Amino acid sequence: MLRRVLILFSLVVALAAAPVLAQTSVTFQNGTTMLMGGAFYEGTVDTEFRSDSALGPLGDEEEISVDNNNGGNQSTAAIRFENLLFSEGGLIPDGLAREDILFAELRLWITSNSDSDAMITYSRVVGPDTTSGDVWQEDDTWVSLGGDLFANEGGFLDCQIEGLSDMCPIRRDDVEASSVPDFVDAMPGLESADILSDLISSGTPVADAIDQAFFRYDATDAVRDWLADGEPNYGWAVHNNTGNGWDFVTSELVTEFESEWSEAGLGPEHFRPALTIVFASGPILDLDGDTDVDEDDFAAFLNRLGVEIDGPIPTGALGDFDFDRDVDLEDFKFFKANFEEQNMMFPPMGSGSLSGGAIPEPSSCVLAGLALAWLGVGARRRPAAWNVRRERPLST
Repeated sequence: MLRRVLILFSLVVALAAAPVLAQTSVTFQNGTTMLMGGAFYEGTVDTEFRSDSALGPLGDEEEISVDNNNGGNQSTAAIRFENLLFSEGGLIPDGLAREDILFAELRLWITSNSDSDAMITYSRVVGPDTTSGDVWQEDDTWVSLGGDLFANEGGFLDCQIEGLSDMCPIRRDDVEASSVPDFVDAMPGLESADILSDLISSGTPVADAIDQAFFRYDATDAVRDWLADGEPNYGWAVHNNTGNGWDFVTSELVTEFESEWSEAGLGPEHFRPALTIVFASGPILDLDGDTDVDEDDFAAFLNRLGVEIDGPIPTGALGDFDFDRDVDLEDFKFFKANFEEQNMMFPPMGSGSLSGGAIPEPSSCVLAGLALAWLGVGARRRPAAWNVRRERPLST
């Protein structure tokens, strides 16, 4: 509890946050995220490594393409977000425990789709380059990171060809990068413009449609390892196992690609890669924002049962404790399991605690209401955007 109090105090001083919320959401995106000194965040590092431009750094490009066979040549990519903690000039308190980091999400704007059965993998970089001994940077190239330059049988390089050793610039050998990816793209056959067009055609407001057209990936495990457990943050290496390129815009984007952007009052900087981190800055079950956990929070939660969250995650989507973008019985189970402890740690000033510190089972009326709510949201649920977010796979 003392740790939570210290974290909360530092947030109040640094961010002048009032009232105190149970969860704080911070998004790191070059050119849009305002830091405490008034400057914009510029800590995103991203680049492409191409075998047909083996000596040329590509860190200034506005788009990255990941392609396993482009006329016998190949390209891979890497991305990371630096300077996230207060001590590094960022917006995340130092000293958070794993359980304090509730959720993290990588967001990308995809400009070219791949094959529908492609494996677009995001493998966590776990060590420096074994060729140079340095951590990859935007000025690195295919050659500087030791990428293979000599084709084998069939005219292919060794990078991600089944049955051959991995000679990519960042090798997935559990020395440079993990052999098991943190996440795999669920919808490689689509790009953001496809999703955007469908949503606008269905009557979704432009700003909401743009937000839903981003591809999102669950990065919670990686961020917990980096910020709570102190593991080095080297970002992710991105690979494609097909010869149909998979492209996304970079932190250097300055060109407007979609006409709808200006209509929504957004510039190219709003489409650069982004990392959202949601962390505890008060009692997690405090849904009414009064810094205690009591029956009022239980009532507030019941009022949100059946809510589907179509938009962004501004404050952690109150009531959506598992961050699957809806408030359902799984979230009720979380509330019930944690209420007694939170009620004792953050008791109300008056007599607002529930009898015995326990949460009753939902009534039949509540369950019926939840079922009706899901019938309603099911009719308007669009499979295009939110299904992209993936958990860590068990195997590649």
